[in-house]
Amino acid sequence: MFFKIIYRTALLTLMLTSQMAHAQSKKTTNESMVWVELIESIKLSDRFSMTLLYHHRTFLDREETHQNVYWASGNMKLVKPLTLTAGLIYFQFHKLASDNYLTVPEVRPFQAISYTTKVGPVKMVFRYMLEERYLSRLSEGQIVDGHNFNFRQRIRARVYYPISKKFKLELSEEFLINGQQMDTDLFGQNRASARLLYKVGAFNFNIGYLNWLVNTKNELQHRHSLMVGMSHKI
Repeated sequence: MFFKIIYRTALLTLMLTSQMAHAQSKKTTNESMVWVELIESIKLSDRFSMTLLYHHRTFLDREETHQNVYWASGNMKLVKPLTLTAGLIYFQFHKLASDNYLTVPEVRPFQAISYTTKVGPVKMVFRYMLEERYLSRLSEGQIVDGHNFNFRQRIRARVYYPISKKFKLELSEEFLINGQQMDTDLFGQNRASARLLYKVGAFNFNIGYLNWLVNTKNELQHRHSLMVGMSHKI
Protein backbone atom coordinates (compact mmCIF):
# COMPACT_ATOMS: atom_id res chain seq x y z
CA MET A 1 0.00 0.00 0.00
CA PHE A 2 2.81 2.41 0.93
CA PHE A 3 4.59 1.88 -2.38
CA LYS A 4 1.31 2.37 -4.29
CA ILE A 5 0.85 5.75 -2.59
CA ILE A 6 4.44 6.77 -3.44
CA TYR A 7 3.99 5.63 -7.06
CA ARG A 8 0.70 7.49 -7.51
CA THR A 9 2.10 10.63 -5.89
CA ALA A 10 5.13 10.55 -8.20
CA LEU A 11 2.92 9.97 -11.25
CA LEU A 12 0.62 12.84 -10.28
CA THR A 13 3.64 15.13 -9.75
CA LEU A 14 4.94 14.32 -13.23
CA MET A 15 1.52 14.97 -14.77
CA LEU A 16 1.19 18.31 -12.95
CA THR A 17 4.71 19.34 -14.00
CA SER A 18 3.82 18.60 -17.62
CA GLN A 19 0.53 20.50 -17.33
CA MET A 20 2.22 23.53 -15.73
CA ALA A 21 4.86 23.59 -18.45
CA HIS A 22 2.08 23.54 -21.06
CA ALA A 23 0.22 26.32 -19.24
CA GLN A 24 3.32 28.53 -19.24
CA SER A 25 3.21 28.54 -23.06
CA LYS A 26 -0.22 30.20 -23.08
CA LYS A 27 -0.94 33.90 -23.26
CA THR A 28 -0.49 35.37 -19.78
CA THR A 29 -2.36 38.20 -18.08
CA ASN A 30 -1.75 40.03 -14.80
CA GLU A 31 -4.49 41.30 -12.49
CA SER A 32 -4.75 42.89 -9.05
CA MET A 33 -7.19 41.74 -6.38
CA VAL A 34 -8.13 42.24 -2.75
CA TRP A 35 -9.27 39.30 -0.58
CA VAL A 36 -11.18 39.92 2.63
CA GLU A 37 -11.52 36.85 4.89
CA LEU A 38 -13.62 36.30 8.02
CA ILE A 39 -13.49 32.99 9.93
CA GLU A 40 -15.38 31.78 13.00
CA SER A 41 -14.21 28.55 14.69
CA ILE A 42 -16.61 26.96 17.18
CA LYS A 43 -15.35 24.24 19.54
CA LEU A 44 -18.11 21.76 20.34
CA SER A 45 -16.03 19.22 22.30
CA ASP A 46 -12.46 17.91 22.46
CA ARG A 47 -13.03 16.06 19.17
CA PHE A 48 -15.65 18.08 17.29
CA SER A 49 -15.73 21.65 15.99
CA MET A 50 -17.36 23.80 13.32
CA THR A 51 -15.88 26.35 10.91
CA LEU A 52 -17.76 29.23 9.29
CA LEU A 53 -15.92 31.23 6.63
CA TYR A 54 -16.66 34.17 4.35
CA HIS A 55 -14.46 35.44 1.50
CA HIS A 56 -15.02 38.58 -0.54
CA ARG A 57 -12.69 38.80 -3.53
CA THR A 58 -12.60 42.01 -5.57
CA PHE A 59 -10.99 42.31 -9.02
CA LEU A 60 -9.44 45.77 -9.20
CA ASP A 61 -8.91 45.61 -12.98
CA ARG A 62 -12.40 44.38 -13.92
CA GLU A 63 -15.34 46.69 -13.53
CA GLU A 64 -17.93 45.43 -11.00
CA THR A 65 -16.45 41.93 -10.87
CA HIS A 66 -16.15 40.17 -7.53
CA GLN A 67 -16.60 36.80 -5.84
CA ASN A 68 -18.31 35.76 -2.62
CA VAL A 69 -17.50 32.47 -0.88
CA TYR A 70 -19.58 31.05 1.99
CA TRP A 71 -18.16 28.00 3.79
CA ALA A 72 -19.63 25.84 6.57
CA SER A 73 -17.95 22.65 7.78
CA GLY A 74 -17.82 20.14 10.60
CA ASN A 75 -14.45 18.87 11.84
CA MET A 76 -13.63 15.67 13.73
CA LYS A 77 -10.26 14.76 15.26
CA LEU A 78 -9.54 11.09 14.61
CA VAL A 79 -6.26 10.87 16.48
CA LYS A 80 -3.93 13.69 17.48
CA PRO A 81 -2.39 14.44 14.04
CA LEU A 82 -5.42 13.66 11.85
CA THR A 83 -8.64 15.66 11.34
CA LEU A 84 -11.57 14.82 9.06
CA THR A 85 -13.68 17.64 7.61
CA ALA A 86 -16.91 17.68 5.60
CA GLY A 87 -18.96 20.67 4.55
CA LEU A 88 -20.51 22.84 1.89
CA ILE A 89 -19.24 25.85 -0.07
CA TYR A 90 -21.64 28.27 -1.77
CA PHE A 91 -19.77 30.31 -4.37
CA GLN A 92 -21.02 33.40 -6.26
CA PHE A 93 -19.27 34.99 -9.23
CA HIS A 94 -20.59 38.50 -9.93
CA LYS A 95 -19.61 39.87 -13.33
CA LEU A 96 -20.61 41.93 -16.34
CA ALA A 97 -21.40 39.77 -19.38
CA SER A 98 -22.73 41.21 -22.64
CA ASP A 99 -23.81 44.39 -20.82
CA ASN A 100 -25.75 42.26 -18.30
CA TYR A 101 -24.76 42.02 -14.66
CA LEU A 102 -24.80 38.36 -13.68
CA THR A 103 -24.52 36.53 -10.39
CA VAL A 104 -23.40 33.00 -11.23
CA PRO A 105 -23.80 30.52 -8.33
CA GLU A 106 -21.92 27.30 -7.72
CA VAL A 107 -22.53 24.69 -5.01
CA ARG A 108 -19.59 22.61 -3.74
CA PRO A 109 -19.96 19.80 -1.19
CA PHE A 110 -16.48 18.81 0.00
CA GLN A 111 -14.51 16.38 2.15
CA ALA A 112 -10.99 16.78 3.51
CA ILE A 113 -8.36 15.16 5.71
CA SER A 114 -5.62 17.15 7.45
CA TYR A 115 -2.37 16.05 9.05
CA THR A 116 -0.74 18.36 11.62
CA THR A 117 2.80 18.03 12.94
CA LYS A 118 5.48 20.16 14.61
CA VAL A 119 9.22 20.39 14.12
CA GLY A 120 10.56 22.44 16.99
CA PRO A 121 8.58 25.70 17.05
CA VAL A 122 7.36 25.26 13.46
CA LYS A 123 3.84 23.92 12.92
CA MET A 124 2.98 22.23 9.59
CA VAL A 125 -0.48 21.33 8.30
CA PHE A 126 -1.00 19.20 5.19
CA ARG A 127 -4.50 18.96 3.72
CA TYR A 128 -6.07 16.88 0.96
CA MET A 129 -9.53 18.08 -0.11
CA LEU A 130 -12.05 16.81 -2.65
CA GLU A 131 -14.75 19.13 -4.02
CA GLU A 132 -17.83 18.10 -5.97
CA ARG A 133 -18.72 21.14 -8.07
CA TYR A 134 -22.20 21.91 -9.41
CA LEU A 135 -21.77 24.86 -11.79
CA SER A 136 -24.71 26.82 -13.17
CA ARG A 137 -25.03 26.67 -16.94
CA LEU A 138 -24.59 29.78 -19.09
CA SER A 139 -25.85 30.39 -22.61
CA GLU A 140 -25.29 33.64 -24.53
CA GLY A 141 -24.54 35.55 -21.36
CA GLN A 142 -27.56 34.26 -19.46
CA ILE A 143 -28.03 31.63 -16.74
CA VAL A 144 -30.12 28.69 -17.98
CA ASP A 145 -31.63 25.68 -16.23
CA GLY A 146 -29.43 22.81 -15.13
CA HIS A 147 -25.89 22.34 -13.88
CA ASN A 148 -22.55 21.11 -15.14
CA PHE A 149 -20.70 18.77 -12.77
CA ASN A 150 -17.00 18.54 -12.15
CA PHE A 151 -14.85 17.51 -9.21
CA ARG A 152 -11.61 19.05 -8.04
CA GLN A 153 -8.75 17.86 -5.83
CA ARG A 154 -6.93 20.37 -3.62
CA ILE A 155 -3.53 19.60 -2.07
CA ARG A 156 -2.21 22.18 0.39
CA ALA A 157 0.85 22.53 2.64
CA ARG A 158 0.85 25.31 5.25
CA VAL A 159 3.64 26.30 7.66
CA TYR A 160 3.38 28.51 10.77
CA TYR A 161 6.54 30.06 12.19
CA PRO A 162 6.28 31.95 15.51
CA ILE A 163 8.07 35.30 15.43
CA SER A 164 6.99 36.31 18.95
CA LYS A 165 4.16 35.58 21.39
CA LYS A 166 1.83 37.77 19.33
CA PHE A 167 3.10 37.37 15.77
CA LYS A 168 3.32 34.37 13.43
CA LEU A 169 4.41 34.01 9.82
CA GLU A 170 2.22 31.75 7.67
CA LEU A 171 3.45 30.29 4.37
CA SER A 172 1.05 28.31 2.18
CA GLU A 173 1.18 26.45 -1.12
CA GLU A 174 -1.87 24.82 -2.71
CA PHE A 175 -2.43 22.98 -6.00
CA LEU A 176 -5.97 22.66 -7.42
CA ILE A 177 -6.38 19.73 -9.81
CA ASN A 178 -9.36 19.47 -12.14
CA GLY A 179 -11.38 16.34 -12.81
CA GLN A 180 -11.88 15.18 -16.40
CA GLN A 181 -15.64 15.69 -16.78
CA MET A 182 -15.21 19.08 -18.46
CA ASP A 183 -13.03 20.50 -21.21
CA THR A 184 -10.27 21.66 -18.85
CA ASP A 185 -6.60 20.94 -18.21
CA LEU A 186 -5.61 18.74 -15.29
CA PHE A 187 -3.70 21.61 -13.68
CA GLY A 188 -6.29 24.17 -12.57
CA GLN A 189 -4.70 26.59 -10.12
CA ASN A 190 -1.78 27.26 -7.83
CA ARG A 191 -2.10 29.48 -4.76
CA ALA A 192 1.11 30.56 -3.01
CA SER A 193 0.81 32.99 -0.12
CA ALA A 194 2.64 34.59 2.78
CA ARG A 195 0.80 36.23 5.67
CA LEU A 196 1.61 37.87 9.00
CA LEU A 197 -0.75 36.86 11.83
CA TYR A 198 -1.29 38.96 14.95
CA LYS A 199 -3.04 37.37 17.95
CA VAL A 200 -5.19 39.37 20.38
CA GLY A 201 -7.03 37.11 22.82
CA ALA A 202 -9.42 34.89 20.85
CA PHE A 203 -8.87 36.97 17.66
CA ASN A 204 -6.25 36.64 14.93
CA PHE A 205 -5.74 39.47 12.45
CA ASN A 206 -3.74 38.87 9.28
CA ILE A 207 -2.38 40.64 6.24
CA GLY A 208 -0.39 39.18 3.37
CA TYR A 209 0.13 38.51 -0.34
CA LEU A 210 -1.31 35.76 -2.52
CA ASN A 211 0.08 34.81 -5.92
CA TRP A 212 -3.00 33.16 -7.45
CA LEU A 213 -2.21 31.39 -10.73
CA VAL A 214 -5.32 30.34 -12.70
CA ASN A 215 -5.06 28.13 -15.79
CA THR A 216 -8.07 28.88 -18.00
CA LYS A 217 -8.82 27.33 -21.38
CA ASN A 218 -7.32 30.25 -23.33
CA GLU A 219 -4.82 31.94 -21.01
CA LEU A 220 -2.80 31.81 -17.82
CA GLN A 221 -3.96 34.42 -15.31
CA HIS A 222 -1.63 35.79 -12.63
CA ARG A 223 -3.82 37.34 -9.93
CA HIS A 224 -1.70 39.36 -7.49
CA SER A 225 -3.81 39.64 -4.37
CA LEU A 226 -3.64 41.63 -1.15
CA MET A 227 -5.15 39.54 1.65
CA VAL A 228 -6.62 40.97 4.85
CA GLY A 229 -8.59 38.96 7.35
CA MET A 230 -9.74 38.19 10.85
CA SER A 231 -10.50 34.93 12.62
CA HIS A 232 -12.13 34.23 15.99
CA LYS A 233 -12.43 31.13 18.17
CA ILE A 234 -15.22 30.23 20.57
